[in-house]
Amino acid sequence: MQKRGVLWICCLVMALTSMGIVWGAACTTTPSAACTVSSSLMLQPGSYNLNGSVQFITINTSNVVLDCNGSLLQGNSSANSFGIFLNNGAAENIVIKNCNITGYGWLIGSDTAIHTNVTLQNNRLYGGTVGIELSLNASAIFGNVVYNNSFGILLSESINSINSLIYNNSFSSYTGNAIQLLNATNISVYNNTVYASTKTGNASRGIYIGSSSMQNRIYNNLIYDGAIGIQLESASNNDIYGNTIRDFYCVLGSTCPADVGSLLVAIIPSSGNRIYNNFITNITTDSFGGGSMGIGITALTASDINITNNTITRLEVAFGVGSDGASNILIANNTAENGSSTSSFVIMALSGDLTEDFDNSSILDNTFRNWGTFYQCDDVTCSGNRFYQNNLINISLNAVTSDDGSYFNTSSRGNYWSDISDHSLNMSDTNTDGIYDAGSQFPYRANKGANMTSSTAVDNFPYKKQNGWNNLNPALLTNIPNQSFNRTQNVSINLSTYLSDADGDSLTFTVLGVNASLVTTTLNSTIGLLTFNGSFPGATSAVLNATDGYGGYVGSNNFTLTVTNRNPTLLTNIPNMSFAKGSNTTLNMTTYFSDADGDTINYAELSLNTTLVNATYNSTTTIYFFTSNATGGTVQHIILNASDSYGGYAESNNFSIIITCQENWTYSAWSTCSGSTQTRTAIDTNSCGTTENRSALSQSCTSASTGSGGSGYAGKAAGNSVSQSVSFTDMDVGENKATFSFKDIPLRSLVFIVTQEAKNVKITSSASTKAPQGVTVLPVAYKYITITHGKLAEEAITQVALVFTVDKVWVETNGFWKEEIGLSRFADGQWTALPTTFVAEDGTSYRYEATSPGLSVFAITKHVPPLVEPQQEEPILKQVVSEEVELPAFPQEIILEEPVAEAQPSALPTASRAWLAIPAVVLLLCAGIFVAYVRKRTR
Repeated sequence: MQKRGVLWICCLVMALTSMGIVWGAACTTTPSAACTVSSSLMLQPGSYNLNGSVQFITINTSNVVLDCNGSLLQGNSSANSFGIFLNNGAAENIVIKNCNITGYGWLIGSDTAIHTNVTLQNNRLYGGTVGIELSLNASAIFGNVVYNNSFGILLSESINSINSLIYNNSFSSYTGNAIQLLNATNISVYNNTVYASTKTGNASRGIYIGSSSMQNRIYNNLIYDGAIGIQLESASNNDIYGNTIRDFYCVLGSTCPADVGSLLVAIIPSSGNRIYNNFITNITTDSFGGGSMGIGITALTASDINITNNTITRLEVAFGVGSDGASNILIANNTAENGSSTSSFVIMALSGDLTEDFDNSSILDNTFRNWGTFYQCDDVTCSGNRFYQNNLINISLNAVTSDDGSYFNTSSRGNYWSDISDHSLNMSDTNTDGIYDAGSQFPYRANKGANMTSSTAVDNFPYKKQNGWNNLNPALLTNIPNQSFNRTQNVSINLSTYLSDADGDSLTFTVLGVNASLVTTTLNSTIGLLTFNGSFPGATSAVLNATDGYGGYVGSNNFTLTVTNRNPTLLTNIPNMSFAKGSNTTLNMTTYFSDADGDTINYAELSLNTTLVNATYNSTTTIYFFTSNATGGTVQHIILNASDSYGGYAESNNFSIIITCQENWTYSAWSTCSGSTQTRTAIDTNSCGTTENRSALSQSCTSASTGSGGSGYAGKAAGNSVSQSVSFTDMDVGENKATFSFKDIPLRSLVFIVTQEAKNVKITSSASTKAPQGVTVLPVAYKYITITHGKLAEEAITQVALVFTVDKVWVETNGFWKEEIGLSRFADGQWTALPTTFVAEDGTSYRYEATSPGLSVFAITKHVPPLVEPQQEEPILKQVVSEEVELPAFPQEIILEEPVAEAQPSALPTASRAWLAIPAVVLLLCAGIFVAYVRKRTR
């Protein structure tokens, strides 16, 4: 039994292996099965369905451009499947563009390695679990539309993604995260539109930055209509700026995160992040409290966070802080107005299940208008915070506490209060030990000391220097303009032009918000010069702050530093090239491309068929080598793609490589005469694949065979002319056909109607590159064809249909379109273009049909005016195309029996249904082996 089991397993493996002949094959322009792309490829427009395939298209090599050309790649919604899969971790310089992909777990994904210089452009990704999941370096994802997926773009957590761009993409209808950065560094996410189109679910985040992601820039994005706009978790030193986040809705209960129904979130443990210049509006909830509320910016368990220059409107809470520790948070130069109700709060220290606190932070130089309460410290320790120089307008209560009188007895000591509107503060304290300040920092609680009457107190404005005089703040003289410069350049700012101090105090300058991976900052305090040096393309905001050492502070406007990268440049068009089969030619790329930034240029070939031409680039010598391995006369069209490591891109012109080959024929002896014909074989020792200089392989040797409608073949080579004959012993009235198989004669078949009987008629077709004597020479002609009909009168012939072929090389070399080729007839001293129709093509030739009123001299040439469609009512043409023709065998002869669908010249043939029979045959053989084995055992 054990041996029989092994035998069956072997058979099964053989069968599966036989079926596997279509798995992993090279992708064609019309893929029909799982396949691999090893060189650049453009698909034919269409819809390609691969139900059951784990991976549809696999890319496992570098320097590949896959252009789907708008095609749809359709899967069967398998959770573990890939639409396009990057299989080789070392693969780089990859472009995937213009693809529509749906029905896969990962629409575009990769192995666990990082890929360099990947471009994903103008793809439409929908109906999957993850739109894109990759680990990237120096790559760009732009112009894509991603919708109806759980996740949009996910930079994988397994390997650190670095130095890449995600911009100008559109996201909608996501249930997880539209953009997710995990373990990512120096990623720019900008100018994206994120529309959740779902108003429930706490997992629905527009942009999520987590898993030790750092030094990323999230800016100028529009995020709306979802649960959470932007969330940071275990992320540090990131910049969140210039985003518009609006129209969010957080449903009360489990569908929203507890205390985090907000837009901008810094959670567990995030530090060193900068959140500035964002516009946040319209966050609502079905009810206040209960663990869910509309909060603009929330900093939970966060430290060293700068929240500056943001605008927040129409919310329940502008800023939420606390929850397991929030400290050293700067909230400055923000505008928050029009709270959603009289129960709204500008700043709320949030409580939870653990020990919470909000300590040692600064809230200064803000404008807060039309809120219920300025500040609430509720069941949270709040100490050492500074509140000063805020403009409080139309706020009902400045501070509220509701502690239990014992746990937070002195929780709020050390706060500094100032109100520059009317210098009065309103306090509400529900217990005896609430919010108050000790010592010389006013105001006191009513029952604790001076300067406080009932719920109104006078503050200590203005802040004073130690020796008693008033201090004047530094001043911003004029706004700092935006700066733009190339990666290899720098720009300097003279600080005295923009900032000064009326007291003559020495100013200390700090720069906030600059992404150090894009721009390095150098400050020379001696001469007051600030210099920015570009290092990586992208944009980062900057704010210049100045302090005088006495509490005086001023911040500049928010200005933008834009670092640009210059694309490679095509200096001159690459010329067409011609070289012999088996040889090579070279291109010095410095002649054709340059990069103004001095970047190293990476090259890839577009539309290169490696079965015809091999291309190798030597980066050391900047030389391209093109080597031919195709037949002579082949024309290969190529475009070179030049890219730098910073998203810069340029393409060459479309140039041609023509491969030449000199035929060298050797011939066998003539065969014995049989049926009026003798033949011989020929071999081209140079294997050019062409027959331009090959002599005739058959010739007449005796009389034609007899029998009504029988055919005899006679071919000969006379100078530049080759002929073949078909004989009819008895020719009846009606339709007659002659078929020609000699390759040097373009005419393949001839159908004609005769109006009177005839005997011993010989139809002869002669082909020559020269016009017969007495015939006007055409400017360009592929072949002249002379058809004679001995013993058959001209007037007895009507309704002639001709089928002929033309070598592709001749058409392409002359620069013609295949649809321009037609048949002309010479009669009555002039040429007349005949109605001609393109029918089909194979690997080497085009096939046509034409109609003529009679037989004489014809020429295959370029037609003017364009060809016309055949008359559908003439049944004779249908018969030429569809009727099976039985021909005698001629060496190296290919006869097209009926028209086939047009094939693409560069495509590999699609696997036919015949492969399905292979597994069945293998299984039958296995069954036979097994039966023989059993019989042997029973003996």
